[in-house]
Amino acid sequence: MLIILAELELPEQSASPECQQSILILLAGLYERIPNFVASYVARITRVITLGRVSEFAEAQTSLIEAITKNVPTEVCVEALTESWPAVDHDRSMLETFITILEQVIGEGSREDLSSSSRLLFDLFLNLFDIRSEDKLKPKVPDPL
Repeated sequence: MLIILAELELPEQSASPECQQSILILLAGLYERIPNFVASYVARITRVITLGRVSEFAEAQTSLIEAITKNVPTEVCVEALTESWPAVDHDRSMLETFITILEQVIGEGSREDLSSSSRLLFDLFLNLFDIRSEDKLKPKVPDPL
């Protein structure tokens, strides 16, 4: 979780679980009430969520993802995911989180919004499908010898 604190430029005193959960709940509330004001931070928040997906905060992180995808334009969310992709480690937990966010964006977006973002979505899917070349994601198969 210290990655999240560093990304948000918060002091280490904010490391308590209660404080971190409160931050996620606060961010979700901001996206529900004033999405236009905080829309410019979607890429940064997306990066924070994919970097620090922790099971004890899963509910708060899920509500933040839902608040963002429901209240921020689809194109902004797709751009945020595209920007976040090169900046995060490509491991299994990050990939699950990333795909969950992408699923929410596609589910909330209208056909017109998704069509206008089709080039970015296409590039994003190409990157996702190319993940199979990452060594750390390949299945561990024992050597037959």
